[in-house]
Order: sequence, then C-alpha cells, then structure tokens
Amino acid sequence: MRRPGYRLFAATMGLAWLMCGAAPQDVPPELFRVTASIGGCAATVVEPFQDKSGKWHWLAITAAHCCRDGESKPVKLLWPPSDKRNFNGKVVYRDINNDVAAVTFNPVDTVPFAKLGERPGEGDGVFTVGYPSGQLKGKPSTVIGNRTTDKSITIADDIWYGNSGGGLFKDGKLVGVASSRTGLSGPSYFASTEAVQIAYHSAAVSLGFE
Repeated sequence: MRRPGYRLFAATMGLAWLMCGAAPQDVPPELFRVTASIGGCAATVVEPFQDKSGKWHWLAITAAHCCRDGESKPVKLLWPPSDKRNFNGKVVYRDINNDVAAVTFNPVDTVPFAKLGERPGEGDGVFTVGYPSGQLKGKPSTVIGNRTTDKSITIADDIWYGNSGGGLFKDGKLVGVASSRTGLSGPSYFASTEAVQIAYHSAAVSLGFE
C-alpha cells in the first residue's frame, strides 16, 4: 500500500494567516490547509490510500454526529481560499459511541493531508481548527484530561459553535476530533486519538486496503 507525499509551500503562509484571522505564532498554517467542510461540520483530510491500479482514495475524518451511516456527503476543500471545490463523498465508517466518522472522496488533484499522531498527555500544547459560520478558525490550547475509559480528550478552551468534526493537532498531526463543548469558557471535548486511528484503519478495511 503506497501513500503520497505533499510539499507545503512557504510562499502561501502569509495569505493563510490573513484569510484565517490567526496570528502566525498561534496556529501553524498547514493545519488550515488540511481542514475541509462536510455539510455544516468541519473535517480533516488524512493520508490517502492507493489501489493496485494507481488510483488514490482520499479520506476525511469528522464527527459521527455530523453524518449518517453510508450517507453521501459533499466534501468542500477550503484551501486555497479562492478555490473551495466540492467533491462527492460517502460515509464509510461511523462510530456514534466515540463520535468519529470517516468519509471517502476523490479530488482531481493531490491535496494537503494530515498524518495521524500519538495520544497527547495532560499538559501538552495542542491546536484546534474548525469551520464555524463558514470561516476557518483555529486556536492553541492545552490538554487537561485524557481518559482511556471513555476515549475522550478534554482541552482547556472553548471551541466555537459549529466546530464539530474539526481536528485537534499536536506536532502537526491529527490526534482528536471535536465532539462537544460546555459553554463560552470551556472546556471542550474531543474523540480520542485511539478512536481516530480505529476510524482510519476501519475505513481502509472497508475500501479493501487492510
């Protein structure tokens, strides 16, 4: 099973910060480039799979409450900001208990993607990115809870209403998916790294790669 590489060009970084309203020191611009929109929710484009014929099969990871089993969902790429293309997507995995889902889609070109990371520890710095009210937004935060019993990650800060399905990132890698919030001051809850990894590999199985 082969997977592609993708080079992110530094020349576009200033535009990313301008369009997303985030200061350079706050959110790495590559995290905005891997964020997509699925219906009214956000999603993260993750590493695709290539079949024996050479065709790439792309995946976006989102929240289970944003979709239904086997549902067709449009995947809107949000980068570059001037080219918000829509592609037909289909839900190939959904875990309502842990609130994570995987949607397959096929863009015409190679697009930026995120790799999966390792579970963050309490006190670790992370970034959350989403698409509330039709606008890419991101912020830094800190992990304050990481429970293996219910597969959830808690961060100190509030996420925006409509941020469901957006990614939680550590060291540039996807480690969680936005699930719920408690209010204007936080905290916020994310599907865990393990749940995301299971979604990714289960989607690969459903597509015949594992």
